[in-house]
Amino acid sequence: MTTTTAGEEESSSTLNAKWDDAFYAALQKEVTGDVNVKYCSVVEWVEQALPVKDGAIRAAIRGGRPFIPDDVIEALPSEPVQETGKMKVLAFADESGLVDEVFGMMKARKQLGSPTKKVPLWGEFADTYDKMREVVEGEWDLILFAAVDMPESNDPDDVVAWSKRIVETYLLLCQVLLRNPSYAPKVCVVSADTHSNDPETHKEAGIGISAAGPLFGMTNTVRLEVQTTAFHFVDLEYTVTDDVIAALAAELTRKTGFGEASVRLNSKGRFVARMMPAEPRYVSNAVFETPSSGTIGIGGGNGALGLVMGKYLLEHLPSGANVHIKFLSRSARVSGAGNETAWDDVRALARAKNATVEQAVCDVSSREAIETFVRDHKDTLVGFVHSAGVLRDALLPNQTSEKYDDVYKPKAWAGLYLHNALEQHQCDIKFLWMFSSVAVYGNPGQSSYSGANSLLDVVCRHRKALGKPATAMQWAGWGEVGMAANMDPIAKKRMADSPIPFFTNAQGLKGMDLGLSTGIPVFCVMRYNAKAFFDKLEKTTQKDKQLPVDRYDARFWSRPIPPQQLTELDLYDVVSTTFAEPRELIYDHFTAGVDYPDQ
Repeated sequence: MTTTTAGEEESSSTLNAKWDDAFYAALQKEVTGDVNVKYCSVVEWVEQALPVKDGAIRAAIRGGRPFIPDDVIEALPSEPVQETGKMKVLAFADESGLVDEVFGMMKARKQLGSPTKKVPLWGEFADTYDKMREVVEGEWDLILFAAVDMPESNDPDDVVAWSKRIVETYLLLCQVLLRNPSYAPKVCVVSADTHSNDPETHKEAGIGISAAGPLFGMTNTVRLEVQTTAFHFVDLEYTVTDDVIAALAAELTRKTGFGEASVRLNSKGRFVARMMPAEPRYVSNAVFETPSSGTIGIGGGNGALGLVMGKYLLEHLPSGANVHIKFLSRSARVSGAGNETAWDDVRALARAKNATVEQAVCDVSSREAIETFVRDHKDTLVGFVHSAGVLRDALLPNQTSEKYDDVYKPKAWAGLYLHNALEQHQCDIKFLWMFSSVAVYGNPGQSSYSGANSLLDVVCRHRKALGKPATAMQWAGWGEVGMAANMDPIAKKRMADSPIPFFTNAQGLKGMDLGLSTGIPVFCVMRYNAKAFFDKLEKTTQKDKQLPVDRYDARFWSRPIPPQQLTELDLYDVVSTTFAEPRELIYDHFTAGVDYPDQ
């Protein structure tokens, strides 16, 4: 480890050190050879306990000898860390009283300033851009968006209505902030256990816990588009204790690390999200086999991915099977040369396997239609693939609630209706696959798509926690089917050189097989381009001033793609992990009894 010049301190995240160039070059070579051939990843939540005040972080680093070299410690700025002081806070408040308790804790710590303002998230105060602008106008240091209330009931229409309210209000808030770049308060978005895998939590909350699910995906994309603002995502326990309230108050007022990680706060501690390859830790010897008899539905069945999945299911049929696969769509028509060829291949394979396939009419975005399909097949339905979806990509200034609803209807709302229909008719399905997207982790222009898929992820976590079949597959780009197949050579080359390039059908299905073997409710199928990741990190560290999104990006991918530059938070982690191994919120609940290979 070597030092860099500290210079004048701008914040507590001033770069202080970096890994030795020779060491880092060797590390890059090792990492590139490893991760570039892995196609399945999972998000792990790693413990990162932080003190209430930033000054304690600097003090821990100074006391970090011999774990931190002397020259690194000596390079730390000598000036005392400036704490936030009293903050002027605008809160989009909940009915449960969370915001009141947090304000009380901040006031007791002399961290709540004046003015402080609360507006009800459930009210009609900000249903237009102009109304939202009036609400947000002011010199706020912090905006707290507390979406922790549950919908009126667990009926899917109530869940949809409350989720739409949350999403549309948050969209307007982000648009106001984007159009006022000189006004950059900190923004903290809070949900309640949308990332929980705990059975008791999901039994108590019901599917309503998914209503705030879009906020994780939306925030990951919004921070890429509104880069002058630090967006911080926190997922709290469903049942909040005094300790968790205190931890959230510290999260809001601490400078170090704000906007640099997605955080979970619960009775076990403080955990941050990190993407990591599923291999070798989570994959098992489990191999998917299509059920030997019954009906399988594929929503979006006339699309490229629906046809790929139909072929996959047929190829994994056991001998002597008696399966009928219904490819569902609004038109029940296959169009486009590539899709027509794929459908011909599916029908030929079905004949060879003595299975039956058909294109059938069913609009999965309609509650009535999906309930009718499930009711009519409740005695034979053994599996469902929810691959439907549309894109209405646009940057935030050009997004509208109508465009959002176009994306949510066939994706998120359809997933809620499907879950409800399966529960209502007590279907004994063997598998339920919901197609999500790597856009959940942020992609400019896809705030609607990021959010809709993020809700699907919560639906699958909910079902799996209750012991019901459900898997959300977060797909990156398929290179041989769909839109990618028709890209011009320049666009294809640009994607090939990106950090997450397209994968082939074989690579995508291999990643899916690995993900299915884990038993985990949500996994990501993607290809790494490690060199592009490292190049991106290098360009970021060469900036005159790093933005919060730069530090977030570097941390989120830090397990497979470690950065060379080390911030004070990295140095603090070195000290703290020397004395205690960080815990992880591992997936034992889903993987108990799974046959793992020798590793």
